[in-house]
Amino acid sequence: MVFKGLDDTSSPPVVLDGRASDIQNIILDNTGTATKRYGYSFEVMLDTNDVSDAFNATTSLYELVKSNGITTRIATTASKLFAWSLGNKTDITSGVTITPNDNYLWNWITAFDYAIGTNGVDPPIQTNGTTTSTFNFTGLTATSVPTKAKCVIFWKNYLVFGNTYENSVARTTRIRWSNVGTISTWSDDDYQDIATLGGQQIEGFGTIYDDLYIFLTDSIYKVSLTGGDALITVTKVSEGIGAVSRNNIKSISIGNTEGLIFLTRDKTINYLDGVKVQEISSNIDGVMDDLSQTRLKYASAIVDRGTSHYYLSVTSGTGSTNNQILDFNYGIGEWSKHKGVNANAFCIANDANEVSQVYFGDYDSFIFQMSDPDLNSDVAGETGVFDSSSIIDTTTASGLVVLYDTSADFTDVTGATVTITSGTGIDEESVIASTTSSGIVVVGNLTATTNSGYSIGSVEAYYTTKWYDFGSSPQRKNYGELFLWATTDTSATMQIFSATDFSSTIASTDVTLNADGSLWGTAIWGNSTWGGTSTSLSRIPLSQSGRFIKYRFSESSIDEPMELYGYSTIYWPGDYF
Repeated sequence: MVFKGLDDTSSPPVVLDGRASDIQNIILDNTGTATKRYGYSFEVMLDTNDVSDAFNATTSLYELVKSNGITTRIATTASKLFAWSLGNKTDITSGVTITPNDNYLWNWITAFDYAIGTNGVDPPIQTNGTTTSTFNFTGLTATSVPTKAKCVIFWKNYLVFGNTYENSVARTTRIRWSNVGTISTWSDDDYQDIATLGGQQIEGFGTIYDDLYIFLTDSIYKVSLTGGDALITVTKVSEGIGAVSRNNIKSISIGNTEGLIFLTRDKTINYLDGVKVQEISSNIDGVMDDLSQTRLKYASAIVDRGTSHYYLSVTSGTGSTNNQILDFNYGIGEWSKHKGVNANAFCIANDANEVSQVYFGDYDSFIFQMSDPDLNSDVAGETGVFDSSSIIDTTTASGLVVLYDTSADFTDVTGATVTITSGTGIDEESVIASTTSSGIVVVGNLTATTNSGYSIGSVEAYYTTKWYDFGSSPQRKNYGELFLWATTDTSATMQIFSATDFSSTIASTDVTLNADGSLWGTAIWGNSTWGGTSTSLSRIPLSQSGRFIKYRFSESSIDEPMELYGYSTIYWPGDYF
Protein backbone atom coordinates (compact mmCIF):
# COMPACT_ATOMS: atom_id res chain seq x y z
CA MET A 1 0.00 0.00 0.00
CA VAL A 2 1.37 3.42 -0.95
CA PHE A 3 1.00 6.58 1.11
CA LYS A 4 -1.65 9.09 0.03
CA GLY A 5 -2.94 12.26 1.63
CA LEU A 6 -5.27 13.16 4.47
CA ASP A 7 -8.99 12.37 4.39
CA ASP A 8 -10.72 13.45 7.61
CA THR A 9 -14.06 13.99 5.87
CA SER A 10 -15.23 10.61 4.57
CA SER A 11 -16.68 7.95 6.88
CA PRO A 12 -14.24 5.09 7.65
CA PRO A 13 -15.78 2.48 5.29
CA VAL A 14 -15.46 4.69 2.21
CA VAL A 15 -12.02 6.25 2.72
CA LEU A 16 -9.80 5.30 -0.21
CA ASP A 17 -7.04 2.78 0.43
CA GLY A 18 -3.74 4.51 1.11
CA ARG A 19 -5.31 7.67 2.54
CA ALA A 20 -4.43 8.94 6.01
CA SER A 21 -6.83 9.60 8.87
CA ASP A 22 -4.25 11.90 10.46
CA ILE A 23 -0.92 13.26 9.31
CA GLN A 24 1.73 15.69 10.52
CA ASN A 25 5.08 16.87 9.16
CA ILE A 26 4.92 14.40 6.27
CA ILE A 27 5.82 15.31 2.68
CA LEU A 28 3.94 13.35 0.00
CA ASP A 29 5.15 12.89 -3.56
CA ASN A 30 3.96 11.33 -6.80
CA THR A 31 5.70 8.01 -6.06
CA GLY A 32 3.50 7.29 -3.03
CA THR A 33 6.34 7.91 -0.58
CA ALA A 34 5.78 9.47 2.86
CA THR A 35 8.81 11.42 4.09
CA LYS A 36 9.34 13.23 7.36
CA ARG A 37 9.87 16.84 6.37
CA TYR A 38 13.40 18.20 6.46
CA GLY A 39 14.26 20.73 9.11
CA TYR A 40 14.39 24.44 8.39
CA SER A 41 17.70 26.34 8.56
CA PHE A 42 18.36 29.76 10.07
CA GLU A 43 19.10 32.61 7.65
CA VAL A 44 19.08 35.89 9.58
CA MET A 45 17.45 37.72 12.49
CA LEU A 46 15.98 41.14 11.67
CA ASP A 47 15.75 42.40 15.26
CA THR A 48 17.84 45.54 15.96
CA ASN A 49 18.58 47.71 18.98
CA ASP A 50 15.90 50.22 17.96
CA VAL A 51 13.69 50.98 20.98
CA SER A 52 10.51 50.30 18.94
CA ASP A 53 11.91 47.04 17.57
CA ALA A 54 11.45 44.10 19.94
CA PHE A 55 11.47 40.77 18.08
CA ASN A 56 8.48 41.78 15.96
CA ALA A 57 6.91 39.57 13.32
CA THR A 58 8.30 39.40 9.81
CA THR A 59 5.51 40.97 7.76
CA SER A 60 6.82 40.30 4.25
CA LEU A 61 9.56 38.58 2.27
CA TYR A 62 10.33 39.15 -1.40
CA GLU A 63 13.06 38.65 -3.97
CA LEU A 64 13.59 41.57 -6.36
CA VAL A 65 15.06 40.31 -9.63
CA LYS A 66 16.33 43.09 -11.90
CA SER A 67 16.74 43.00 -15.66
CA ASN A 68 20.55 42.97 -15.28
CA GLY A 69 20.32 39.74 -13.28
CA ILE A 70 21.05 41.31 -9.88
CA THR A 71 18.80 39.97 -7.13
CA THR A 72 18.00 41.45 -3.74
CA ARG A 73 15.95 39.82 -1.02
CA ILE A 74 13.89 42.24 1.04
CA ALA A 75 11.88 41.89 4.24
CA THR A 76 9.76 44.03 6.53
CA THR A 77 9.43 43.87 10.29
CA ALA A 78 8.17 46.48 12.76
CA SER A 79 8.81 49.86 11.07
CA LYS A 80 11.80 48.64 9.04
CA LEU A 81 12.55 47.48 5.51
CA PHE A 82 15.69 45.37 5.13
CA ALA A 83 17.75 43.89 2.35
CA TRP A 84 18.95 40.52 3.62
CA SER A 85 21.08 37.50 2.82
CA LEU A 86 22.44 34.59 4.82
CA GLY A 87 23.70 36.07 8.09
CA ASN A 88 23.39 39.70 6.93
CA LYS A 89 20.82 42.50 6.88
CA THR A 90 20.90 46.13 5.72
CA ASP A 91 18.33 48.73 6.75
CA ILE A 92 16.96 50.36 3.56
CA THR A 93 13.89 51.99 5.12
CA SER A 94 15.04 55.50 4.11
CA GLY A 95 12.32 57.37 5.96
CA VAL A 96 9.20 55.76 4.43
CA THR A 97 6.25 55.04 6.68
CA ILE A 98 5.83 51.43 7.82
CA THR A 99 3.32 51.05 10.65
CA PRO A 100 4.41 48.30 13.08
CA ASN A 101 1.80 45.56 13.40
CA ASP A 102 2.17 41.80 13.08
CA ASN A 103 -0.94 41.65 10.86
CA TYR A 104 -0.07 44.49 8.45
CA LEU A 105 1.31 42.19 5.77
CA TRP A 106 2.98 43.70 2.73
CA ASN A 107 2.28 42.64 -0.86
CA TRP A 108 5.15 43.11 -3.38
CA ILE A 109 5.51 43.02 -7.16
CA THR A 110 8.34 43.92 -9.56
CA ALA A 111 7.97 46.60 -12.23
CA PHE A 112 10.78 48.31 -14.13
CA ASP A 113 13.46 47.05 -11.72
CA TYR A 114 11.61 48.27 -8.63
CA ALA A 115 9.87 46.30 -5.93
CA ILE A 116 6.57 48.05 -5.26
CA GLY A 117 4.72 47.24 -2.05
CA THR A 118 1.39 47.86 -0.37
CA ASN A 119 -0.07 46.85 2.97
CA GLY A 120 -3.48 48.53 2.90
CA VAL A 121 -2.51 50.84 5.75
CA ASP A 122 0.49 52.93 4.69
CA PRO A 123 1.26 54.78 1.44
CA PRO A 124 2.66 52.44 -1.26
CA ILE A 125 6.46 52.33 -1.36
CA GLN A 126 9.09 51.41 -3.92
CA THR A 127 12.67 50.23 -3.59
CA ASN A 128 15.46 49.18 -5.93
CA GLY A 129 17.07 47.16 -3.14
CA THR A 130 19.31 50.03 -2.07
CA THR A 131 17.18 53.17 -1.83
CA THR A 132 13.52 53.36 -0.86
CA SER A 133 10.85 56.02 -1.24
CA THR A 134 7.13 56.58 -1.11
CA PHE A 135 5.59 55.73 -4.47
CA ASN A 136 4.98 58.82 -6.63
CA PHE A 137 1.75 58.99 -8.67
CA THR A 138 3.02 61.63 -11.11
CA GLY A 139 0.24 63.17 -13.20
CA LEU A 140 -2.63 62.63 -10.77
CA THR A 141 -4.38 65.54 -9.14
CA ALA A 142 -4.34 65.55 -5.35
CA THR A 143 -7.88 64.16 -5.09
CA SER A 144 -6.99 61.12 -7.23
CA VAL A 145 -3.75 60.06 -5.53
CA PRO A 146 -4.08 56.74 -3.65
CA THR A 147 -2.71 57.33 -0.16
CA LYS A 148 -2.95 53.61 0.48
CA ALA A 149 -3.96 50.48 -1.42
CA LYS A 150 -4.65 46.90 -0.46
CA CYS A 151 -3.10 45.18 -3.47
CA VAL A 152 -0.93 45.79 -6.52
CA ILE A 153 0.01 43.91 -9.68
CA PHE A 154 2.04 44.56 -12.84
CA TRP A 155 -0.09 43.35 -15.75
CA LYS A 156 0.42 43.79 -19.51
CA ASN A 157 2.84 46.71 -18.91
CA TYR A 158 0.36 48.48 -16.62
CA LEU A 159 0.89 48.94 -12.90
CA VAL A 160 -2.48 48.35 -11.24
CA PHE A 161 -3.50 49.18 -7.68
CA GLY A 162 -6.69 47.83 -6.15
CA ASN A 163 -8.89 48.78 -3.19
CA THR A 164 -7.52 52.30 -2.89
CA TYR A 165 -7.99 55.21 -0.52
CA GLU A 166 -8.30 58.50 -2.39
CA ASN A 167 -9.15 61.99 -1.14
CA SER A 168 -9.94 60.51 2.30
CA VAL A 169 -12.52 58.15 0.77
CA ALA A 170 -12.21 54.36 0.71
CA ARG A 171 -12.58 53.14 -2.89
CA THR A 172 -12.81 49.48 -1.92
CA THR A 173 -13.81 48.19 -5.37
CA ARG A 174 -11.64 50.52 -7.47
CA ILE A 175 -8.71 49.58 -9.68
CA ARG A 176 -6.42 52.37 -10.87
CA TRP A 177 -3.71 51.83 -13.48
CA SER A 178 -0.66 53.67 -14.80
CA ASN A 179 0.01 54.80 -18.35
CA VAL A 180 1.24 51.93 -20.47
CA GLY A 181 4.93 51.08 -20.29
CA THR A 182 5.70 53.21 -17.25
CA ILE A 183 5.15 53.38 -13.52
CA SER A 184 5.93 57.10 -13.38
CA THR A 185 3.02 58.62 -15.28
CA TRP A 186 -0.66 58.41 -14.32
CA SER A 187 -3.93 59.90 -15.58
CA ASP A 188 -6.94 60.83 -13.45
CA ASP A 189 -9.42 58.99 -15.68
CA ASP A 190 -7.57 55.66 -15.70
CA TYR A 191 -9.64 53.79 -13.14
CA GLN A 192 -12.72 51.61 -12.89
CA ASP A 193 -15.06 50.79 -10.03
CA ILE A 194 -16.37 47.23 -9.86
CA ALA A 195 -19.62 46.39 -8.03
CA THR A 196 -19.58 49.72 -6.18
CA LEU A 197 -21.32 49.71 -2.78
CA GLY A 198 -22.19 46.04 -3.22
CA GLY A 199 -21.06 45.04 0.24
CA GLN A 200 -17.77 43.63 -1.01
CA GLN A 201 -14.22 44.85 -1.50
CA ILE A 202 -11.27 43.90 -3.65
CA GLU A 203 -9.14 41.39 -1.74
CA GLY A 204 -6.48 40.52 -4.30
CA PHE A 205 -5.30 39.96 -7.86
CA GLY A 206 -4.16 37.01 -9.93
CA THR A 207 -3.41 36.31 -13.58
CA ILE A 208 -4.19 33.37 -15.85
CA TYR A 209 -2.44 33.64 -19.20
CA ASP A 210 -3.24 37.16 -20.54
CA ASP A 211 -6.17 37.94 -18.26
CA LEU A 212 -6.28 39.66 -14.90
CA TYR A 213 -8.59 38.22 -12.24
CA ILE A 214 -9.90 40.44 -9.47
CA PHE A 215 -10.97 38.65 -6.31
CA LEU A 216 -13.64 40.37 -4.26
CA THR A 217 -14.96 39.11 -0.95
CA ASP A 218 -17.71 37.02 -2.57
CA SER A 219 -17.16 37.23 -6.31
CA ILE A 220 -14.49 37.04 -9.01
CA TYR A 221 -14.13 39.25 -12.09
CA LYS A 222 -12.01 38.84 -15.21
CA VAL A 223 -10.33 41.86 -16.78
CA SER A 224 -9.25 41.66 -20.42
CA LEU A 225 -7.21 44.25 -22.30
CA THR A 226 -9.04 45.42 -25.42
CA GLY A 227 -7.42 48.75 -26.34
CA GLY A 228 -9.17 51.69 -27.97
CA ASP A 229 -11.48 54.00 -26.05
CA ALA A 230 -12.49 51.18 -23.71
CA LEU A 231 -9.07 49.98 -22.61
CA ILE A 232 -10.40 47.03 -20.60
CA THR A 233 -13.50 44.88 -20.36
CA VAL A 234 -14.65 43.48 -17.03
CA THR A 235 -16.80 40.35 -16.80
CA LYS A 236 -18.00 38.39 -13.78
CA VAL A 237 -16.64 34.85 -13.49
CA SER A 238 -18.11 33.74 -10.18
CA GLU A 239 -20.80 34.94 -7.80
CA GLY A 240 -21.04 33.83 -4.18
CA ILE A 241 -17.42 32.83 -3.82
CA GLY A 242 -14.31 35.00 -3.56
CA ALA A 243 -11.02 35.31 -1.70
CA VAL A 244 -10.56 36.20 1.94
CA SER A 245 -7.19 37.94 1.43
CA ARG A 246 -4.54 38.67 -1.19
CA ASN A 247 -1.62 36.73 0.28
CA ASN A 248 -3.09 33.29 -0.35
CA ILE A 249 -4.02 33.75 -4.04
CA LYS A 250 -1.36 31.85 -5.96
CA SER A 251 -0.84 30.75 -9.55
CA ILE A 252 -0.07 27.11 -10.35
CA SER A 253 0.55 25.10 -13.52
CA ILE A 254 -0.77 21.58 -14.00
CA GLY A 255 0.45 20.11 -17.25
CA ASN A 256 -0.29 22.68 -19.94
CA THR A 257 -2.93 24.53 -17.92
CA GLU A 258 -2.76 27.45 -15.51
CA GLY A 259 -5.02 28.32 -12.62
CA LEU A 260 -5.30 30.10 -9.29
CA ILE A 261 -5.63 28.60 -5.80
CA PHE A 262 -7.28 30.72 -3.11
CA LEU A 263 -8.85 30.60 0.36
CA THR A 264 -12.42 31.79 0.99
CA ARG A 265 -14.05 33.21 4.10
CA ASP A 266 -16.23 30.07 4.14
CA LYS A 267 -13.15 28.00 5.07
CA THR A 268 -12.70 26.31 1.72
CA ILE A 269 -9.70 26.23 -0.60
CA ASN A 270 -10.55 26.46 -4.27
CA TYR A 271 -9.07 26.29 -7.75
CA LEU A 272 -10.04 28.71 -10.54
CA ASP A 273 -9.20 27.57 -14.07
CA GLY A 274 -10.34 30.85 -15.62
CA VAL A 275 -13.91 29.72 -16.18
CA LYS A 276 -15.13 27.69 -13.22
CA VAL A 277 -14.30 27.34 -9.54
CA GLN A 278 -13.73 23.94 -7.94
CA GLU A 279 -13.22 23.19 -4.25
CA ILE A 280 -10.01 21.25 -3.59
CA SER A 281 -10.22 21.02 0.23
CA SER A 282 -13.22 18.68 0.49
CA ASN A 283 -11.03 15.87 1.89
CA ILE A 284 -9.86 18.00 4.84
CA ASP A 285 -13.13 19.42 6.15
CA GLY A 286 -12.13 18.58 9.71
CA VAL A 287 -8.92 20.58 9.45
CA MET A 288 -10.68 23.48 7.72
CA ASP A 289 -13.48 23.60 10.30
CA ASP A 290 -10.90 24.01 13.06
CA LEU A 291 -9.34 27.12 11.50
CA SER A 292 -9.77 30.44 13.29
CA GLN A 293 -12.44 32.41 11.44
CA THR A 294 -11.11 35.77 12.57
CA ARG A 295 -7.60 35.02 11.33
CA LEU A 296 -8.41 33.67 7.87
CA LYS A 297 -7.53 37.06 6.38
CA TYR A 298 -3.97 36.74 7.73
CA ALA A 299 -3.29 33.40 6.02
CA SER A 300 -0.22 33.46 3.77
CA ALA A 301 0.71 31.08 0.97
CA ILE A 302 3.55 30.19 -1.36
CA VAL A 303 3.88 27.84 -4.33
CA ASP A 304 6.98 25.70 -4.82
CA ARG A 305 6.72 24.94 -8.53
CA GLY A 306 9.73 22.64 -8.43
CA THR A 307 7.89 20.15 -6.22
CA SER A 308 4.26 21.10 -7.07
CA HIS A 309 3.38 22.09 -3.51
CA TYR A 310 1.02 24.87 -2.37
CA TYR A 311 1.80 25.80 1.24
CA LEU A 312 -0.82 27.75 3.21
CA SER A 313 0.07 29.08 6.66
CA VAL A 314 -3.04 29.31 8.84
CA THR A 315 -4.18 29.65 12.44
CA SER A 316 -5.71 26.51 13.91
CA GLY A 317 -7.93 26.44 16.99
CA THR A 318 -7.76 29.41 19.34
CA GLY A 319 -4.26 30.50 18.32
CA SER A 320 -3.44 34.18 17.87
CA THR A 321 -0.75 33.58 15.23
CA ASN A 322 -0.31 31.20 12.31
CA ASN A 323 0.54 27.80 13.77
CA GLN A 324 -0.08 25.27 11.00
CA ILE A 325 0.91 24.73 7.37
CA LEU A 326 -1.59 23.10 5.02
CA ASP A 327 0.35 21.40 2.23
CA PHE A 328 -1.38 20.60 -1.07
CA ASN A 329 0.60 18.58 -3.59
CA TYR A 330 -1.31 19.72 -6.65
CA GLY A 331 0.57 17.28 -8.87
CA ILE A 332 -1.25 14.37 -7.20
CA GLY A 333 -4.15 16.20 -5.51
CA GLU A 334 -3.23 15.13 -1.96
CA TRP A 335 -3.11 17.02 1.37
CA SER A 336 -0.69 16.97 4.29
CA LYS A 337 -0.15 19.35 7.20
CA HIS A 338 2.86 20.57 9.15
CA LYS A 339 3.50 21.83 12.65
CA GLY A 340 6.42 23.87 13.94
CA VAL A 341 6.68 26.18 10.91
CA ASN A 342 5.03 29.33 12.29
CA ALA A 343 5.13 31.38 9.11
CA ASN A 344 3.77 34.92 8.91
CA ALA A 345 5.34 35.56 5.48
CA PHE A 346 6.81 33.54 2.60
CA CYS A 347 8.88 34.05 -0.51
CA ILE A 348 10.59 32.06 -3.24
CA ALA A 349 14.23 33.00 -3.82
CA ASN A 350 17.45 31.45 -5.07
CA ASP A 351 20.02 30.32 -2.55
CA ALA A 352 23.78 30.81 -2.93
CA ASN A 353 23.88 27.91 -5.40
CA GLU A 354 21.13 29.45 -7.56
CA VAL A 355 18.67 26.79 -6.39
CA SER A 356 15.10 27.97 -5.83
CA GLN A 357 14.08 27.70 -2.17
CA VAL A 358 11.08 28.53 -0.02
CA TYR A 359 11.85 31.01 2.77
CA PHE A 360 9.59 32.06 5.62
CA GLY A 361 9.57 34.70 8.32
CA ASP A 362 8.22 33.97 11.79
CA TYR A 363 6.69 36.09 14.56
CA ASP A 364 10.02 36.95 16.22
CA SER A 365 11.84 38.61 13.28
CA PHE A 366 13.66 35.43 12.19
CA ILE A 367 13.97 34.27 8.58
CA PHE A 368 14.51 30.62 7.62
CA GLN A 369 14.98 28.39 4.61
CA MET A 370 11.94 26.16 5.02
CA SER A 371 13.44 22.86 3.88
CA ASP A 372 17.14 22.06 4.26
CA PRO A 373 18.05 18.55 3.02
CA ASP A 374 21.02 18.52 5.40
CA LEU A 375 18.78 18.82 8.48
CA ASN A 376 16.41 16.38 10.17
CA SER A 377 15.71 18.84 12.99
CA ASP A 378 14.64 22.47 12.80
CA VAL A 379 17.94 24.44 12.80
CA ALA A 380 19.65 21.96 15.16
CA GLY A 381 18.72 19.15 17.53
CA GLU A 382 19.57 19.02 21.23
CA THR A 383 18.03 17.44 24.33
CA GLY A 384 19.00 17.69 27.97
CA VAL A 385 18.26 19.19 31.38
CA PHE A 386 18.96 22.80 32.35
CA ASP A 387 21.40 23.44 35.20
CA SER A 388 20.31 27.00 36.00
CA SER A 389 18.78 30.21 34.64
CA SER A 390 19.37 33.96 34.83
CA ILE A 391 18.74 37.28 33.04
CA ILE A 392 21.03 38.67 30.35
CA ASP A 393 21.31 41.61 27.93
CA THR A 394 22.14 41.14 24.24
CA THR A 395 23.16 43.56 21.49
CA THR A 396 19.51 44.06 20.49
CA ALA A 397 17.52 43.55 23.71
CA SER A 398 17.77 43.63 27.49
CA GLY A 399 16.30 41.53 30.28
CA LEU A 400 16.16 38.27 28.34
CA VAL A 401 16.02 34.86 29.99
CA VAL A 402 19.13 32.68 29.61
CA LEU A 403 19.01 28.95 30.40
CA TYR A 404 22.21 26.97 31.04
CA ASP A 405 23.24 23.38 30.40
CA THR A 406 26.99 23.05 30.81
CA SER A 407 27.02 19.63 29.13
CA ALA A 408 25.36 20.80 25.89
CA ASP A 409 26.73 22.20 22.65
CA PHE A 410 24.65 25.27 21.79
CA THR A 411 26.91 26.67 19.06
CA ASP A 412 24.39 26.14 16.22
CA VAL A 413 20.93 26.54 17.80
CA THR A 414 20.21 30.26 17.23
CA GLY A 415 16.77 30.51 15.64
CA ALA A 416 15.65 27.07 16.80
CA THR A 417 12.65 26.56 19.07
CA VAL A 418 13.23 25.14 22.54
CA THR A 419 10.40 23.15 24.15
CA ILE A 420 10.32 22.41 27.88
CA THR A 421 9.57 18.68 28.17
CA SER A 422 9.60 18.14 31.94
CA GLY A 423 9.74 19.98 35.24
CA THR A 424 8.95 23.65 35.72
CA GLY A 425 7.53 25.26 32.57
CA ILE A 426 6.58 22.00 30.87
CA ASP A 427 5.16 22.49 27.34
CA GLU A 428 6.40 26.10 27.15
CA GLU A 429 8.17 27.07 23.92
CA SER A 430 10.35 29.93 22.76
CA VAL A 431 12.68 30.84 19.92
CA ILE A 432 16.39 31.03 20.77
CA ALA A 433 17.64 34.57 20.12
CA SER A 434 21.33 33.91 20.76
CA THR A 435 23.69 31.68 22.71
CA THR A 436 26.43 31.87 25.32
CA SER A 437 29.20 29.36 25.90
CA SER A 438 26.83 27.04 27.77
CA GLY A 439 23.42 28.67 27.57
CA ILE A 440 20.59 29.74 25.30
CA VAL A 441 19.02 33.21 25.33
CA VAL A 442 15.30 32.99 24.55
CA VAL A 443 12.86 35.53 23.16
CA GLY A 444 9.94 34.56 25.41
CA ASN A 445 9.68 34.66 29.18
CA LEU A 446 10.10 30.95 29.91
CA THR A 447 9.63 29.82 33.52
CA ALA A 448 11.99 26.85 33.14
CA THR A 449 14.66 26.56 35.79
CA THR A 450 17.05 24.01 37.31
CA ASN A 451 16.13 20.40 36.39
CA SER A 452 13.70 21.40 33.63
CA GLY A 453 14.07 19.02 30.70
CA TYR A 454 14.18 20.43 27.17
CA SER A 455 14.20 19.52 23.51
CA ILE A 456 15.50 21.79 20.74
CA GLY A 457 14.54 21.52 17.09
CA SER A 458 12.54 18.28 17.20
CA VAL A 459 10.24 17.53 14.26
CA GLU A 460 7.36 15.30 15.36
CA ALA A 461 6.22 13.42 12.27
CA TYR A 462 3.51 10.80 12.01
CA TYR A 463 1.25 9.13 9.48
CA THR A 464 -1.94 7.41 10.67
CA THR A 465 -3.64 5.15 8.15
CA LYS A 466 -7.36 4.63 7.53
CA TRP A 467 -9.24 1.75 9.18
CA TYR A 468 -8.77 -1.29 6.92
CA ASP A 469 -11.38 -4.07 6.69
CA PHE A 470 -9.80 -5.72 3.63
CA GLY A 471 -13.10 -5.94 1.80
CA SER A 472 -15.21 -7.55 4.52
CA SER A 473 -16.25 -5.42 7.49
CA PRO A 474 -18.27 -8.13 9.33
CA GLN A 475 -15.51 -10.75 9.21
CA ARG A 476 -12.95 -11.08 11.97
CA LYS A 477 -9.32 -11.39 10.92
CA ASN A 478 -6.25 -12.70 12.67
CA TYR A 479 -3.51 -10.18 11.93
CA GLY A 480 -0.12 -11.84 11.78
CA GLU A 481 2.46 -9.44 10.41
CA LEU A 482 2.99 -6.00 8.99
CA PHE A 483 5.55 -5.57 6.23
CA LEU A 484 7.06 -2.08 5.98
CA TRP A 485 9.20 -0.99 3.05
CA ALA A 486 11.38 2.03 3.85
CA THR A 487 14.61 3.76 2.92
CA THR A 488 17.76 3.24 4.92
CA ASP A 489 19.80 6.20 3.70
CA THR A 490 20.38 6.99 7.37
CA SER A 491 19.92 4.66 10.33
CA ALA A 492 16.67 5.60 12.02
CA THR A 493 14.60 4.29 14.90
CA MET A 494 10.87 4.81 14.53
CA GLN A 495 7.71 3.58 16.22
CA ILE A 496 4.74 1.75 14.75
CA PHE A 497 1.42 1.70 16.60
CA SER A 498 -1.54 -0.50 15.73
CA ALA A 499 -5.14 -0.67 16.87
CA THR A 500 -8.18 -2.76 16.01
CA ASP A 501 -11.92 -2.12 15.81
CA PHE A 502 -11.86 1.64 16.50
CA SER A 503 -10.11 1.25 19.84
CA SER A 504 -7.23 3.37 21.10
CA THR A 505 -3.66 2.22 20.47
CA ILE A 506 -3.01 -1.17 22.05
CA ALA A 507 0.35 -2.13 20.58
CA SER A 508 3.57 -0.39 19.66
CA THR A 509 6.86 -1.54 18.17
CA ASP A 510 10.26 0.13 17.82
CA VAL A 511 11.68 -0.56 14.37
CA THR A 512 15.34 -0.04 13.52
CA LEU A 513 15.93 0.38 9.80
CA ASN A 514 19.43 -0.94 9.18
CA ALA A 515 21.56 0.90 6.65
CA ASP A 516 24.23 -1.72 6.11
CA GLY A 517 24.35 -4.97 4.20
CA SER A 518 23.65 -5.69 0.57
CA LEU A 519 20.25 -5.12 -0.93
CA TRP A 520 18.25 -8.34 -0.71
CA GLY A 521 21.12 -9.98 1.12
CA THR A 522 20.75 -12.74 3.69
CA ALA A 523 17.21 -12.71 5.09
CA ILE A 524 17.05 -13.24 8.84
CA TRP A 525 13.40 -13.83 9.65
CA GLY A 526 11.63 -13.16 12.92
CA ASN A 527 11.72 -9.56 14.09
CA SER A 528 14.66 -8.55 11.95
CA THR A 529 15.01 -6.52 8.78
CA TRP A 530 16.21 -7.19 5.28
CA GLY A 531 18.90 -4.53 5.13
CA GLY A 532 20.24 -2.74 2.08
CA THR A 533 22.09 0.35 1.01
CA SER A 534 18.91 2.09 -0.12
CA THR A 535 15.89 0.14 1.12
CA SER A 536 14.84 -2.28 3.83
CA LEU A 537 11.83 -4.51 4.30
CA SER A 538 10.85 -4.87 7.94
CA ARG A 539 8.67 -7.71 9.19
CA ILE A 540 6.73 -6.66 12.28
CA PRO A 541 4.67 -9.20 14.29
CA LEU A 542 1.13 -8.09 15.17
CA SER A 543 -0.64 -10.96 16.98
CA GLN A 544 -3.95 -9.10 17.01
CA SER A 545 -7.45 -9.90 15.84
CA GLY A 546 -10.47 -7.84 14.88
CA ARG A 547 -12.63 -6.67 12.01
CA PHE A 548 -10.66 -3.46 11.37
CA ILE A 549 -7.03 -2.45 11.83
CA LYS A 550 -5.05 0.75 11.39
CA TYR A 551 -1.44 1.82 11.87
CA ARG A 552 0.46 4.88 12.96
CA PHE A 553 4.04 5.38 11.75
CA SER A 554 5.84 7.86 13.99
CA GLU A 555 9.28 9.48 14.22
CA SER A 556 9.84 12.33 16.69
CA SER A 557 13.50 11.92 17.64
CA ILE A 558 15.87 14.78 16.95
CA ASP A 559 18.11 14.44 13.88
CA GLU A 560 16.31 11.28 12.68
CA PRO A 561 14.76 10.86 9.21
CA MET A 562 11.79 8.75 8.16
CA GLU A 563 11.05 7.85 4.55
CA LEU A 564 8.41 5.18 3.93
CA TYR A 565 7.68 3.52 0.59
CA GLY A 566 4.76 1.24 1.41
CA TYR A 567 3.22 -1.32 3.76
CA SER A 568 1.24 -4.55 3.60
CA THR A 569 -0.65 -6.70 6.12
CA ILE A 570 -0.57 -10.48 6.45
CA TYR A 571 -3.81 -11.79 7.95
CA TRP A 572 -5.94 -14.92 8.09
CA PRO A 573 -9.74 -14.77 7.70
CA GLY A 574 -11.73 -15.70 10.78
CA ASP A 575 -15.35 -16.07 11.81
CA TYR A 576 -18.17 -13.60 11.29
CA PHE A 577 -19.34 -13.97 14.89
